[in-house]
Amino acid sequence: MIRLFLCYMFLTAAVAKAFKRYGNHRTTKQGTPLHVMLSYQLISVSTVFFLMYLGWTGWMYDPPLEDRIHGYSPTVDTLTRTMATFQVWNVLMCMYIAEYRTIPSLLHHVGAIFVPVLGMEPCLHAYTYFYLGISETSTLPLYIIDTAKYVPVPEPVVYASKIAFVILFMLLRVVVWSGANLMVAYDMFRANAFHGTPRILVMLQIALTILQYYWAYQIVQEVKKDRRRV
Repeated sequence: MIRLFLCYMFLTAAVAKAFKRYGNHRTTKQGTPLHVMLSYQLISVSTVFFLMYLGWTGWMYDPPLEDRIHGYSPTVDTLTRTMATFQVWNVLMCMYIAEYRTIPSLLHHVGAIFVPVLGMEPCLHAYTYFYLGISETSTLPLYIIDTAKYVPVPEPVVYASKIAFVILFMLLRVVVWSGANLMVAYDMFRANAFHGTPRILVMLQIALTILQYYWAYQIVQEVKKDRRRV
């Protein structure tokens, strides 16, 4: 993980330097250097693609885990290590980037560090395909929307990304996420596993779920505002 984190830091500096060399010396409205913001967006979306790949392919092609509480998956092991490193890097970047230096954002990333770290034990690998991989599908359109604030992106692409983001977030981060939570609770009650690492993971998952619902509420409010403007 340390080597992977160092790779993240090296890539961040290298990509930011490349953007700066090609003329991106401007800053965002809140004072973040544009080349740093673009470097963050590019590395983030690349990582999300990899997490999605592991989540979707693992869920579809890995053999089912008989023990859904303590079963081990090599794919999920890679997924947890990648996500934990990515979130440590994310916390550092969000503390530097003014646009993302918010309490909900930092709480989300900090919580998202502990979940994969605890999942390395292993614990709840059967569900980690979704929580750390498949659910990241909803963030892809968001990166397009965010990037459009700083570089020219065709308006139809931005509009389509907004629609896709709302649909995917509500489907994956609210509906399926809530269903997965119920399945985890059922398995843990059945196995009487509400102790140790599984119990800590469930508590963290509850906190992250509250954040998902909070963001869903904000999304609904934004959709209502857009409809009033029309």
